[in-house]
Amino acid sequence: MAPRSTLATWRGSPPSDSHEPIPTEIVKHIEGIESRNPNAVGLYEFEPEADLTYALGAQGYIRTGGTNDYATLRAADAYAAAEGKALRITGKIFVKTFSMHRGDGASKSFVVETDTSTPSEVLLYLVDRATGLLSKITSDYSIESGTVTYPVSAPAMASTHELYVFVQFRPKAEWICDENTFLWFEHGALESAIWYRSSKRGIWGYPKIVNQYNRAFSDNAPKIELPANMGHIGNTLMIGYDYLTTEKHEPVRNNRFEVLVARADNTPSQPSYSSYTCNLFGWTENNDVKIGVHGTGTVDMGAFVQEHWAGMIEDDGLVFGVDDLVVAEPLETYRPWRNDIKYVSKLTGHDIKYSYIGSAMNGGSLDGVDAEGVDGMILFVGDEVGNKLVAEQAGVTGERKKFGFVRMLAAAPEGTDPVVLITGRGTDKQQDFPGTSSDLIRQAENAIDFAGFHIESDGAERTGIQLFGVVGRIDLGDLHVTGCRKGAVENEYSNAEVIYRMRGGDSILRQEFGKGVRILEANVDLGTVKQPNGDGIAKLGWDANNALIYVFGEVFQTTTAALVSDGAEQTTIVAVAKEIKVGDPVEIGGAKVIATAFLDNGATELHHTPISLDGDLAPGAQVKVDQRARVDECRVTGASSEYGVYVDGGDVFKLDLSDLKWTGRYALWLTDDATAHMVGTMPLGAGRVDSDDCYTARVDPGCHVNCQGMIIPKPDTNRVSHHFLLSRENANGPWGTLTCVGCMIEDVTTLALAVNLHEQVTLFGCYDFDGNPLPNRIVPGSWTPVLKFAGDEDATLTINDATYSLVDPDLVRVTGDITILDKDANGTPGSTAALSITGLPYGDSAEYSIGWGAIISGGVSVPDEFMARLTGGDTIYLSYQGAAGTEKIEASNVADGTRIAFQITYRRG
Repeated sequence: MAPRSTLATWRGSPPSDSHEPIPTEIVKHIEGIESRNPNAVGLYEFEPEADLTYALGAQGYIRTGGTNDYATLRAADAYAAAEGKALRITGKIFVKTFSMHRGDGASKSFVVETDTSTPSEVLLYLVDRATGLLSKITSDYSIESGTVTYPVSAPAMASTHELYVFVQFRPKAEWICDENTFLWFEHGALESAIWYRSSKRGIWGYPKIVNQYNRAFSDNAPKIELPANMGHIGNTLMIGYDYLTTEKHEPVRNNRFEVLVARADNTPSQPSYSSYTCNLFGWTENNDVKIGVHGTGTVDMGAFVQEHWAGMIEDDGLVFGVDDLVVAEPLETYRPWRNDIKYVSKLTGHDIKYSYIGSAMNGGSLDGVDAEGVDGMILFVGDEVGNKLVAEQAGVTGERKKFGFVRMLAAAPEGTDPVVLITGRGTDKQQDFPGTSSDLIRQAENAIDFAGFHIESDGAERTGIQLFGVVGRIDLGDLHVTGCRKGAVENEYSNAEVIYRMRGGDSILRQEFGKGVRILEANVDLGTVKQPNGDGIAKLGWDANNALIYVFGEVFQTTTAALVSDGAEQTTIVAVAKEIKVGDPVEIGGAKVIATAFLDNGATELHHTPISLDGDLAPGAQVKVDQRARVDECRVTGASSEYGVYVDGGDVFKLDLSDLKWTGRYALWLTDDATAHMVGTMPLGAGRVDSDDCYTARVDPGCHVNCQGMIIPKPDTNRVSHHFLLSRENANGPWGTLTCVGCMIEDVTTLALAVNLHEQVTLFGCYDFDGNPLPNRIVPGSWTPVLKFAGDEDATLTINDATYSLVDPDLVRVTGDITILDKDANGTPGSTAALSITGLPYGDSAEYSIGWGAIISGGVSVPDEFMARLTGGDTIYLSYQGAAGTEKIEASNVADGTRIAFQITYRRG
C-alpha cells in the first residue's frame, strides 16, 4: 500500500464521461466475488491505513487517535460511483468534515481540515461568539489548496468571530462493509454524518458508526446556535433533502442500509451534542433501513428514526442555517412513502428520547421496537402535506403503515408526556387561523396497524398511549400497559375507527370527546392502588380506584356571526373557547353538517359539508357542536375496587360485561344523558365495598340502558339487591330508563330499583329462565278514571283499581274498578245523559276497540254485564244489549254507591 502521504494529498473528482486512472490505493476487488447489490457489477476496495484508535467507557466512545481520511474516502466514493461499482470499506476510519477557526485580528488565511478540492461545494459561515448565531459568507473569500482566505478585501477577522468551513458528505456509491468496519464521523453544526441523496445505493454489512456532532467553537466553548426547525440536521444517517428547499428534487429511492450506530462521549476535549439519529425526509420511497445500536452512550440520540414530510418554498432570500425557513409557506410538499425500517438490536445502553417519530409518512413498515429507558414514540399526520401534496404523490395519503410489536420498558418515569402519542393533527407553523395568532393546524387521515404494545413505566404520572384528533383508522393491536398512572390508553377528540385489545394493564382507559373506538378486550386490574384525578375526572370526587373505562363527552353551542346561504361550506361563527375537530357533527340553525377542518380555540371560520337551507340564515342562529363520546364496542374483563365503566355524556354500544371479574360499587355508571347498549351475560361481581349503595348499574336521570339478548341471572351477592338503580330528577322526570329486548331474566323483582317501575322499565320479547314469557312491564301502570254524564258533569268516585300495561310496544290493556260516591257532585245530570269514562292512558287511540265490563252492585234497571266501546281518543262509552237493541247506560241506571268494573285493550296512537 502506498505511503499515507499519497492518500492524504490525492484530490479530484471524476469527469462525467470518463475518469483519470484509479489510484493504486483503490484496488479493484477480485473478480468472481459476488456483490449482494444487484445494481453493482463489481467492487472497489478501500482500505486506508486506518489509524483510528478509541476507547469505550461507561459514558460512550472516546477517540484517542486517528488521521482524517475524509478526502480519500470522498474521492474513492466518487470514482466508484462514476464506474457504477460498489465501494468496499474495511478497517477503522476517522472522518472529519469541517473546520472552526477563530479570528485573531491579524490573520485572514486559514488551513482547513475539510476537502476543498471542489470549491463550489465548500460552505462558509461566520459565527458570532457572543451569541452563537450564524451568518452565511457568500462573497469576499477565496479557496486554494486547502486554504481559505476571508475576508479578502477587508481587515483580518476579529477574535469575536469564528470561521466555520465544511463540505456536507453525500456518498454517491454503494458501500459494502463488514463487522470489522468502524467509521467515526465528526461533523459540524449544519451537517449530518452521512447524507444520502442518491438512489439505488446504501450501506451494507452493518458497519459500526460513531457520530460526533460537534457544535462547539474552536476552543470547545459553548455551542453554535441554530435557527428553529432544524431537526433534520446533525443526524448519523440522513436520507433525503432539507425540511424546506427552494428547488424541486428527485425522489430518493430504493436504497438499502445496514448500520449500527452510537454517539461519541461528550467531554471538554471532545464536544458531542445531541441530535436525531436517522432521518428520512421528504420524498423518500422504497428505502430499506436496518439499524441498531452498538456500545454505550449518554449523549441524547433524539429520535432514533424519524420519517418526516418536506416541502419546496420560494427563493425569497431566506438563508439555510441562519433563518427559520418555516416562516415560508410551501408551494408543494412531499411525503416519505413505503419505506421499510427494522431495528436489528434492542434500544438500550444509550440516551434515546424517541424510538420513532413519523410525520406524514405513508405505507411501508417498522418491524417492531424493543427498547428500555426510551422516553416514547410520536406519530404526527402532518399539515401542509395533505394540503399541497405534489401531484405525483396524489394517491399516497391514507396508505396504511404497518408496525411490528413495540416493547418499551422503564419508559422514562420522570416524563409527563405520553409514552406513545398518535395524533391526526400536525405542527403547521406557516399560516394562522384568520384573525388570530393561532397556527392553522390541519387534521388528515391516519392509517396505521400495530401488532401490539408492551409498555412499563414504573408508576409515572403519564399516559401509556394517547390518541389525539385522529381521523382514519388505527389498530393498536394487543396491549399490555402498566405503571402509567394517568391512563393506559386515552383517545381524545378523535373521530376515527380505533381498535385495541387490552390484554393486561393497571390503569384507566379513557375515551373523551371522540367517536369510533372499539375496545375488543379491556383486561385492566386496578387492584387497590389509588389513581390520580386526571382532567375531567376530578369532578367525580373519587377517593378510590375510579373506573376501568372512562367515557366523557359534551355538546356545546355558539351562534353564527354572518349570513349563511344554502350550499355554503364555510360559516363564520362567534368565537368559542373550544376546539372543533374533523368529523364532529354540527347543527347550524337546525341544519345538520359535518366539520371538515380543524377549528382552534378562538377561531371563527368553521368549514363543513355543504349545508341545505330553505333560505338564507341570519346572523345569531344557533350552532350546536356534538362532541359526545362514542364507543362502538367494548368487552370488559378486568377488576376495580370502585367502578367498571363510567359514561358521562356519551354512548357505549355492544358493551359486554360478561367476564368482568368484580367492581366495588357499580359495574356501569351512566350520567349526563349517557346511553349504554349491553350484550352478553349480566355480571355478578359488583358490590364489594362497605356501602349499601351498590348495584350492577347506576342509571342517572335522562340516561338509558338497552339490554339486547342478554342472560340476566339474579344478583348473588349480599351487597347487590337489584341489578339496575334507575334514578329520577323529579316526579315528571327526567328518569333513568331500562329496556330489555329478547332477554332471559331469572327474577324480574331483582332486575331494577326505581320509583316508577312501570314507566322506567320496558321488556320486549323477554322470558324467564323456565321459558315463560314476561309482560312488557314489570308492574302495571296506574291511571285516574273520570266518570262523566253526556260528556259534561262528572261524579266523584272511589277508585278501587285502575291499572294498565303494554301487551306489545303499542298495544295497551286497561282495567278499572270504581264506586260512585256522589252522582250529583257537579250538578244533577239529566236522566238520559249517557255515561262515559275518560282519561285512558296513552291518549289518542288509533283504532276502534271493544271491551267488557260489569255493574257489580247498585245498578238500576240495567243488566249486570255491559260493553265498553272506544271509537278514538281517550274516552270509552258504556252500553248493553236491550230488548230494542244496543242501548246506552244512562244517568238513571246508576246511583250513589254503584260499583262498576271494566277492561279494554286498544292500540295507542
